[in-house]
Amino acid sequence: MKDRYWVLFSAMALMFLGVTMVFSASGIYAERELQSSFYFLKKELLWVTLGSLTLFVAYIFPLKSLQALAPLIFLSVLGLVLLTHTPLGVKVGGAKRWLGLGFSTLQPSEFMKIALVILLAAYFDWVPKAAGYFWRGVAFPLVLAGLAILPVLTQPDLGTAIMMSAVTFLILFVSGVRLRYLLGLAISGLPILFYCIVQFPYRLRRIFTFLDPWKDPQGSGFQIVQSFLAIGKGGLSGVGLGESTQKLFYLPEAHTDFIFSILAEELGFVGSVSVILTFVIFTVAAFRVTLHAADRFTHLCGVGCCSMISLQALFNIAVVTGTVPTKGIPLPFISFGGSNMIMNLMVVGILLNISKYSEKSKEELKRKKVISSKTITKPEWRNPVTEKFRIA
Repeated sequence: MKDRYWVLFSAMALMFLGVTMVFSASGIYAERELQSSFYFLKKELLWVTLGSLTLFVAYIFPLKSLQALAPLIFLSVLGLVLLTHTPLGVKVGGAKRWLGLGFSTLQPSEFMKIALVILLAAYFDWVPKAAGYFWRGVAFPLVLAGLAILPVLTQPDLGTAIMMSAVTFLILFVSGVRLRYLLGLAISGLPILFYCIVQFPYRLRRIFTFLDPWKDPQGSGFQIVQSFLAIGKGGLSGVGLGESTQKLFYLPEAHTDFIFSILAEELGFVGSVSVILTFVIFTVAAFRVTLHAADRFTHLCGVGCCSMISLQALFNIAVVTGTVPTKGIPLPFISFGGSNMIMNLMVVGILLNISKYSEKSKEELKRKKVISSKTITKPEWRNPVTEKFRIA
């Protein structure tokens, strides 16, 4: 089966599981707080519908046009991110990351991730030899990444900023930037990360909570401890779909960032490993699509799209299992959230488009080679009558 079908089927499987788990994790909470157990389910189905339309548009949209529009897309999304710092921004939990749409909210930083990937891929395709030089291959791409990351970081949203930084690093690496430049970049980024953590006391508390969450199980360690309890209750096969007890107002963010904990409780070790394997299948198939990309732009764009989803899944699962400090990163295709769902399905559409474009380009190349071969090897046809008079 073609790699793009594996990408599509694994993404759809995760999405349908996500819809089920969102209803399971949020139904009781929605019934009590919003007087409708279907509140979050109906919203999630709306996002899935809009995301599916976005997937289709991304699949049929010409990739060359996408590359040409890369600067315009980037500036447009950057403008939306900057709007969150104005009175139009919606503040939730101390962070202004959303724009109000009346019936819902939009998180522009989710779309900034894909806009940055498209711009960097287009840049390295337009300037193919840039990777061999510091100013053109490292400094200028970092300026572009900084324009995207700094407004997100000041929302504040450290998790998304870290994800964007990691994807930028991978694109630079795949582009052929010299390893000494990348090593220097990684080392110089550590003091910046340290400053971003110690500057905000709540982030520093998360570090201490990560080191010993049981020191304050009713305070700063409450969320991660409840996550541990949910995962532990699941055992091998889980307590059954819809039978979680931790979602009964014990585990905060049960249907968003910590939905994997509820999944582990209800579906157990078997269900958790199945989800992880599905993400692995998606990652392998997506990277195989990028390996067969037709040109530099589609190759780098595919790498950025694939790593964006894969790293986000890895980071989310690492957070809920206590492997890294707590940070608000949703689980792709599964966590409740409109902007993230639409962005993820858009990425899937781009990957499918890259695969389709690559196959079409290879077929055209083969056809040209066959025509060229026939033109060279086939003797020229000559009219025997005119040839006779020519000889005479």
